Amino acid sequence: MSAGSELRKRIPYKRTPYKRWPLKGVTKHISIRHKILLYLTMAVVFIYLGWRIFFTMPFRFGLLSSILGIILLLAEMASFTVTLSNFREATHYVVPYLPPIPEDWYPEVDVFVTTHNEEVELLYRTLNGCTFMEYPDKSKVHIWLCDDNNRQEMKDLADSLGVGYIGMEEKNKHAKAGNLNNALNKTSAPLVVTFDADMIPKEEFLTKIVPYFFLPKMEVDEEGTWRILEEDEIDEEYKIGFIQSPQSFYNPDLFQYNLYSERNIPNEQDYFFTQVNVAKNNDNISSYAGSNTMLSREALETVGGFAWESITEDFLTGLMILQAGYRNLAIPDQLAHGLCPETISSFVSQRDRWTRGNIQCFRLVRVWTSRTLNFWQKFELTGSLCYWFGFLGRLVFILSPIIAVLFKVQLVNTTIFHAFIFSLPVYVLYYFSTRILSDNTRSNHWSHVVDTIMAPYLSMPAILETIGFKQKKFVVTDKSKSKDIQQWRKFLYTIPHALLLILNLITVAFILYQSITTTGLYNPIVLFWLLSGTKDLIFAIFFMMGRTNYRNAERYYVKMPVTVRSNDLTHEGETADISHTGMSVVFSQPINSRPDSIVEITVGNEEYSATMKCRVANVNRRPDDAGGGYKYGFIIEDIDEENKRQFYQIVYNRAHPLPKTFKKSSSVFDDVRTNIQRRTKKTVRNYRKMPRFIVDMPFRIDGGSQGVLMDFNYEFAKLKMADKVEPTDIITLEWEGKLKLILTPASNSEIQDLYQVINYKELLGDAAFIPLVEKWQGMNQRGEANKPIGTGVITQI
Repeated sequence: MSAGSELRKRIPYKRTPYKRWPLKGVTKHISIRHKILLYLTMAVVFIYLGWRIFFTMPFRFGLLSSILGIILLLAEMASFTVTLSNFREATHYVVPYLPPIPEDWYPEVDVFVTTHNEEVELLYRTLNGCTFMEYPDKSKVHIWLCDDNNRQEMKDLADSLGVGYIGMEEKNKHAKAGNLNNALNKTSAPLVVTFDADMIPKEEFLTKIVPYFFLPKMEVDEEGTWRILEEDEIDEEYKIGFIQSPQSFYNPDLFQYNLYSERNIPNEQDYFFTQVNVAKNNDNISSYAGSNTMLSREALETVGGFAWESITEDFLTGLMILQAGYRNLAIPDQLAHGLCPETISSFVSQRDRWTRGNIQCFRLVRVWTSRTLNFWQKFELTGSLCYWFGFLGRLVFILSPIIAVLFKVQLVNTTIFHAFIFSLPVYVLYYFSTRILSDNTRSNHWSHVVDTIMAPYLSMPAILETIGFKQKKFVVTDKSKSKDIQQWRKFLYTIPHALLLILNLITVAFILYQSITTTGLYNPIVLFWLLSGTKDLIFAIFFMMGRTNYRNAERYYVKMPVTVRSNDLTHEGETADISHTGMSVVFSQPINSRPDSIVEITVGNEEYSATMKCRVANVNRRPDDAGGGYKYGFIIEDIDEENKRQFYQIVYNRAHPLPKTFKKSSSVFDDVRTNIQRRTKKTVRNYRKMPRFIVDMPFRIDGGSQGVLMDFNYEFAKLKMADKVEPTDIITLEWEGKLKLILTPASNSEIQDLYQVINYKELLGDAAFIPLVEKWQGMNQRGEANKPIGTGVITQI
């Protein structure tokens, strides 16, 4: 086969009208009550649109009012098209059954991991995960690192992991599509998997997807019993084109992270991949998203390879496979996890490309005039297009009340009463319908916040692409670990939202002033939308202000047994969280470890186990309501190759740690308060590498002087003495003749009453030391230690 682009120029692929093949699977249960709510919502939407089109257009108020009134109506129609499309899809939601195929049916598979300029470590994690994917005969799985820059370090990486390497002679020709076509030309497996450089597959990725390609050869009855079809029963036209699994992410997206909501709300893309795209199965209009996907080589060759004519090559390729007559499916199972963009600039660049690319694809496929697409496919694709114009619509919704009030431009010709009667039912019903049909992965509040954040930056790309200013360059989304952007960059990104917020507040103030000083009453619906826009703009400014990310790697909050060996002693603990750079471990008692020492840690589960050398990064005593004990943070210092690969599987072969649905039912005011509190609160980072004991133990020095040992952490202690202590004094404290601390005032310390523990190395090796301290702390908590029980002596150097 020639390069995909050349083949498509020579031989236009055959376009075949869609044939509705049976699709059996798990359907979304919608109660009668909820169905009534849904249909009622759609009914009031149509009534509202009819009222807006035929009774409210401001044509009699002049040309400016007419033009702006039409723009506002188009924005509303685009918004409702997306809504109706999503509502319709939700009622046809089907997750296809996975057929149980014989092991000898599993074919050869080529796995393409594409890279452009990503770092070696990022690709290492992805390729390592690929090598652990399960398959009946793993010799049939061919993993390829596809590098469009022919980098030697990438070839060395592929060789070290035992996977194939495919470089490009013409570097970066046709961007990602050219890279994939180059790999397609040099391989031959009937099934092809595409992964982005950061997407790490779970071990069951292949076995959870490959069987779907044999749906045309199998049949399932109502009881769930499968049978293999006879040759004369098989429809030769029924072929699977691709299976799309969700693009899932193990780090918080910018909406979650910048708005301090990573524990409360799902990833912004989860709604599309687990709800919307799966619901498109019914009309065979599911999207190919470029990664975490398995495709039929036959389907790819039929359409001439991966499409390069659009900067969203994945979406266009999927549409071409659809037009070629193949059945495409999306599943909700999250089988691979990657990284979201971590800077606002990379995020804006990514969404700019998606906006322009989807508009390009709509034009290239000629959706409205296509003879291979049926009415509902065209409707769903139009809804997808309207989504990308929805950000321009959000800008229109924010500006419209400002223009109407401050500049006295009539945009809607109606009365307060009629506006209230027709718009209130739409808003109320839409609110409840969205939450129900999205399976709690989407809410009106957060949808408006997201759209408002992106509106200033995606409106212009949508306009430019529509009028013919086409962007041809494919820009790879930066997934590198970034700390933070400069303050001046944050300021620049905040300017559009800040200006809109100022205009909004001025308009609200004007309305309130007019209401007080005149007998007239402004339309309360206008005031409501102004206040709603103000709320969204406040969140947008919070978002653009960013949030400093101190972590070098994302953590998975998971519990598994850990063994730590230090100073010839063994300690058993349990992980609190893990990442590829280290872990936090909880112990019931402190471990005997010096701050500068290296400990050996073994961690694992039933499938994988790894041993490594680590050092202590920090240690904290956990409060009793959190389970008590001591939490140690460890950083990996040394790990050999075999254990590293096992450890990466322990870390990444699991579900991502972020919420999949809304976890917290908080008000808008709660979210605003959280952002203000977290942004004004001083960040205190813990660098303590030894456990700190709070003891408050009173003691008596020989000669009658008294004092209190407040706390200590092996190396240092805080000691309050009734009498003055000289810098040269040495204080020896004992309790029950067993606990002995030898202290001297800490020199050059700004902390009052701080003493250095001279004999801390001996304490680290004393097995009786920890139980004595724990015993005293227990007595103190129970109020049993109300008199001096320690004794001491002061000597001088």
